Amino acid sequence: MKVLAISGGGIRGMLPAIWAKRRNYTSESFDLIAGTSTGSIIGAAIARGMEPAEIEALYRDKGRAIFPGFFGKAFSRIGRTFTQGLSAPLYSNQPLIDALKEEFGETLMGELRTRFMAVTYNYSQARPKVWKSWDPGDLNVPVWKVVAASCAAPVYFSSVEIGGEWFGDGGTTGANNPSLVAIAEASKLAPGHLRDVSCVCLGTGIDIRVYRGTESFGPVQWATDIIQLMLDAPEQVVTHVSEQMIGNRYEYLNVPIDATHAAMDDASQGNLDYLTALANSIPV
Repeated sequence: MKVLAISGGGIRGMLPAIWAKRRNYTSESFDLIAGTSTGSIIGAAIARGMEPAEIEALYRDKGRAIFPGFFGKAFSRIGRTFTQGLSAPLYSNQPLIDALKEEFGETLMGELRTRFMAVTYNYSQARPKVWKSWDPGDLNVPVWKVVAASCAAPVYFSSVEIGGEWFGDGGTTGANNPSLVAIAEASKLAPGHLRDVSCVCLGTGIDIRVYRGTESFGPVQWATDIIQLMLDAPEQVVTHVSEQMIGNRYEYLNVPIDATHAAMDDASQGNLDYLTALANSIPV
């Protein structure tokens, strides 16, 4: 059973989107596709049958609306403090929802061409929730809702309501890289269990920044950095365990990313150009 796993990372999803295009991945390339956060956008798009070039264009064309930069973020947040108070997230999730609705329409999970999984966290029940396109309870849920929930990173976006419960970014579960979740699920679906499972994981850049003076850091200094650190830190653990589980049938494609371009919400033209050049700088 061929598995594709795609990590979370906000606008850094441009990297796996380009790698998927360069490898010409389609809905027929894999038996199971799993994504977390921004990885769920790419994964669901491939599972639906979108062309890889269309997926890259989504990041380039919609990224600025979703992450509007300093002034756009400031004006948006000022407006939302009147309805949500000072605890309002950094960004409105409406541009993200609008982009997802435009791309996926009312496509339901059960209508996807390839088995698809998206990792989220159920705040209402205080436990992870992995959505599966073949699960009887998930078949009739709109894809855009599942993906919006998986992308709802704390601090950045509001949680998303599905079926009367509230869901957020699956990266907070330790599965920002969904390889282990996908391999475990594939082992149950494959006739020969783990022996028949192979997995390709597309990362969103390895953040190599060094944190100094952390002994005096408080809420202000950590701010959004703690969210990014929580999402990035488990990546190496998941990769190591995945390799231990299936050996050389696990392929991890990723690249170090310069600290000045590591932010998950920098959708400036300069950063998009950097990510594009970085994605194209390595052989795939």
